[in-house]
Amino acid sequence: MLKKLKNKLRVSSQSGKVEKDKEKKAAQEWIPIEDLRGGFIYLHDKRVVVALAVEAINLSLLSDGEKKKIITALHEVINGCQYPMQWLSLGRNVDLDGYITKLEEKARQTEDYIRKNLLKGYIRQAAEMAAGGETLERRFYILLSQPEDKYVEGELLNKARELAGDLRGVGLKAEFCSERQILDLLFTFFQPVRAGFEKAPDSPGPYLPPVH
Repeated sequence: MLKKLKNKLRVSSQSGKVEKDKEKKAAQEWIPIEDLRGGFIYLHDKRVVVALAVEAINLSLLSDGEKKKIITALHEVINGCQYPMQWLSLGRNVDLDGYITKLEEKARQTEDYIRKNLLKGYIRQAAEMAAGGETLERRFYILLSQPEDKYVEGELLNKARELAGDLRGVGLKAEFCSERQILDLLFTFFQPVRAGFEKAPDSPGPYLPPVH
């Protein structure tokens, strides 16, 4: 698996076959992922990883008391976890061209003067954001891992489900990442610029073994 994803990450070369083989080997050794199956990431160091996607909330809309309550509850959830975890924040550029095109089409079709002016204002604002590089979407993940054995998938799945439930109890939206979501996560991590205008592969594709 992961052939399509690794093909997107592979370093291109215009030199001879030997140089291409060296670059292929270097690129594959740099990527620590051996396989991806059903939402489980298998690493070369014989560890297995799962990911939870966590939706951010806007604390500025809450009162001081509500903020304190959420922060305290989240602190208790994290302290209650008896296993290691990693928090990952990924920034991703957003392509606003399609959004601007839709607004322009609506502005052309409407005959309402006030609505037309509002749409033109939205178009200007979106164009300014795109030109200034301010269109950044940020996604948050929690990664759980443990050494590979015959029980690893069930144990990690139980941990992820329990943690997701605890986070929902705090008021955060959290879900176990599917294989498709993980492909998107990996593509955004390894290719942050391209991820802003190019989709991640729809499936991992046939397994591509590492070159030694």
